[in-house]
Amino acid sequence: MSDHEVALMALRSAHAVRSPSADPIGRAMAGYRLAVALGEAVPGDHRGALQLLEQAGAVLTEKRAPLEYGRILTAAASQHRALGDLARASELFERAAKILDGRAPAAERAAGWSNVGLVQTELAQFTAAVTSFDQALAALADTGLPTDAARIRATVLINRGLALFGLGRFSEARADLEAGLAVVDVSVAPMQLGMAHHSLGQLCTAEGRHADAVAAFTSALRVFTRVTFPQQHAVATFNIAVAHAAGTQLSDLRLALWSFETAANLFDPRLQTAQWTETVTRLGIVTKRLSALCPDRAAAGHRAALLGSFGDDERLILVRELVDRFAARPDPQRTEAFRDAAEAMWGEEPQVARAILATVLFVLAEFPDPVLRSGLTGELLAHGCLPEPARLVANTILDQLIQEVFQGPQRVRFRDVLYELGWERP
Repeated sequence: MSDHEVALMALRSAHAVRSPSADPIGRAMAGYRLAVALGEAVPGDHRGALQLLEQAGAVLTEKRAPLEYGRILTAAASQHRALGDLARASELFERAAKILDGRAPAAERAAGWSNVGLVQTELAQFTAAVTSFDQALAALADTGLPTDAARIRATVLINRGLALFGLGRFSEARADLEAGLAVVDVSVAPMQLGMAHHSLGQLCTAEGRHADAVAAFTSALRVFTRVTFPQQHAVATFNIAVAHAAGTQLSDLRLALWSFETAANLFDPRLQTAQWTETVTRLGIVTKRLSALCPDRAAAGHRAALLGSFGDDERLILVRELVDRFAARPDPQRTEAFRDAAEAMWGEEPQVARAILATVLFVLAEFPDPVLRSGLTGELLAHGCLPEPARLVANTILDQLIQEVFQGPQRVRFRDVLYELGWERP
């Protein structure tokens, strides 16, 4: 049982033991705490949380306990937002913020008005959102900005920047985003830091400053990793692809191809249909542009050329990503993907192919045997398509790299699989 499940069990118990008649206030408070936890659970029980909050609000009314009632409204607004009812969420957030004004601590009041502005932004009510964010900043004006308040201030600045961006007030939006970046670092508020970089990327894209957009999205992706922030990582990957696609060089289009392919693999076509469809559509456009520039080179060839253009560290990151994509496929599609990639790799100069293969072998060693077998099978199938002199070069390089890259156990592992596949050492 996870820590969160244990905590939920304790909160349920604390709620159940309090009698609605003998201890109505205690039960209401326990119900509020349980509702917040239910809403934050994965998956969240938002309707169950709303039912508890309604019961709590009937006891802790605005007249009897205005501070607690404002917090109950805030929690209820969060549940409606999670359920997709933005209009109701906006109404409750604003009502709560007005009740909390003059009662709650400054940071809480600021967070309340920030919630109002955020939902207004999602509803494209940008002018109203800017006003709400202004009220949030005003609430923080007289505080000493402890750590949590600094995070809230950064959030407000970043979100006001997005609202200003929606109004087309680009210079003001940039000032807010940069001010937000100046307030926090990744150890204090990684989400806010990543969003600031990401929003600057969107701003630069809108202004046609594509190189600056790429730099900003790259900074965002350093924070929004696939493991820590998967959804934000997917969106930032899509947006950096858009920025690359706006470039005019062949290398820009190759980077766009790579990033759109990555984003297409990150979005779930069943749950994120619109995002996935848009990604695939833009991927098709980039593919056609590349075909017009290089009629004799397919997508795998552009990937190989891109890998060959990078240094060892950057190449390692990309190859890990590529092998991870291939590994998720069932055979025979997995083996065919490795074969296509290997054929394209051997279309490059031998030294370039050697550098790419060294990285591929290093990454394959990190995967279980079925993926290793698919990778080596695809490699040997690609060798079989080469003319005799080139085939001997490819086999010699493969043998040399196994000797150079690995120590004894891994050498034996690779060679055993190759021998089972019928490979003969040159």
